[in-house]
Amino acid sequence: MSNIELIAAGITLFVLIEVLFLFILYRSVNASKRRRDEELEVIDAERNQILQIQQELLKDIKAAQSSTKEGISRLNKIGNQAHAEWTEMTARIDEVMAEIEERSNALVDESLQKLNKKTLETRKVLELSEEAVDALKENLTLAKKVLRFFDSKMRLDDILKDLQMDKYTEAKAMLQNGMDSSVVASKLGLSTTEVSLVSHTL
Repeated sequence: MSNIELIAAGITLFVLIEVLFLFILYRSVNASKRRRDEELEVIDAERNQILQIQQELLKDIKAAQSSTKEGISRLNKIGNQAHAEWTEMTARIDEVMAEIEERSNALVDESLQKLNKKTLETRKVLELSEEAVDALKENLTLAKKVLRFFDSKMRLDDILKDLQMDKYTEAKAMLQNGMDSSVVASKLGLSTTEVSLVSHTL
């Protein structure tokens, strides 16, 4: 072969090698691009999933916030209603207690007044009874004294002495009961000296 043919063959070989290299390089770049595109697709898919999850989380958070706000609003409403009912109930209880206390005081006052009135009436009856008993005793004593005058077996002097002794005995009893000596003397017709002498025998 001539030199020209050798050169032509070398150039042809070189071109073929270059073409083969470019082909291999193209395939390699193309494969790398395909892998990169696949990786990008995977990344985009994962990013889309993450965005979807993020959106769902945001929805859940908003729903939870809304539910929380609604719950807090309901709780505040229930609390306000309960407070209003408690305030109203407390006011009613205070009103009822005040009314009960007023009625109780009125009943107690009325009962005390009636009791005091009955006590006074009872005291008056007792005083009248005591006065009646005293009057009856005096009348019985007087009747006994009068009957002595009709007793023919007793002399007048003895009767008068007995009457005088009865007065002393009665005066002694009156003084023991705390009656004043002047009152005793006036009731029994004795002198203050006689009553004074009787008081010394106590």
